[in-house]
Amino acid sequence: MAVLLAAATGCSYAQSCAGVDPGAGPIRFRGTRKGATRPVIDASADVKLTFQSDGCGGGDYGRGLAFTKEGGLMAKIPRAVSEAWGEQVRSRATSTSQPDPSPSP
Repeated sequence: MAVLLAAATGCSYAQSCAGVDPGAGPIRFRGTRKGATRPVIDASADVKLTFQSDGCGGGDYGRGLAFTKEGGLMAKIPRAVSEAWGEQVRSRATSTSQPDPSPSP
């Protein structure tokens, strides 16, 4: 099992990002089954957020993360996980602009 995650600050303009500290900090990932009261996954990792400009004077601090059963929550996404994700995205791509009316969860 592998999960790709993205952590972000949520700020969208330079002035709203001014108070954001892009230094390292803990990111927590919890996964709970529907109807359950306890998480089946509860992991954290210290990561450094990086700024990505939107080209219009704004942007966002964010970071890609991966979770695997074997490695836990990781700031460095393993190549095999990245390749599997890319293959999954390409397999769902269509030549039409209409989205699938019943996407799988």
